[in-house]
Amino acid sequence: MSSLPSAPTLPDILDYAASHSLQSTPITLRPSPFPLALYNRANELTTQFNHLFAKLITQKREAIHEMLKDTSDAFTARLLALEKKQQKAKKQCIVSRVDYMRDGEKGLKLVEMNTISAAFHGLSYKVQEMHS
Repeated sequence: MSSLPSAPTLPDILDYAASHSLQSTPITLRPSPFPLALYNRANELTTQFNHLFAKLITQKREAIHEMLKDTSDAFTARLLALEKKQQKAKKQCIVSRVDYMRDGEKGLKLVEMNTISAAFHGLSYKVQEMHS
């Protein structure tokens, strides 16, 4: 199934998901409304978290390297080696993603912050296409 009918049924959506590598991805039948005030608050909080991480990375760099120096994970070891080379650069880029949930009583709840988040990058257009 290359596209969904204008009024898709649950089986239509499940078929679409299976044929577009979305079967293990959380999806919704319709876009979920999200209050603008919470969206704006999430943006404010994310900016603050990004500043906090940037300070941690630049001010506690040696401590981070010390904590992770004996890692057996080749990916982390390679990242540390790249970061050591990058230390001399005047500008740095941090790729991050902060995930929030709506919490009925508190508004927003921080779920996690990922400093490298590329897992579902290739799927986002497929989910958007499904909702179009």
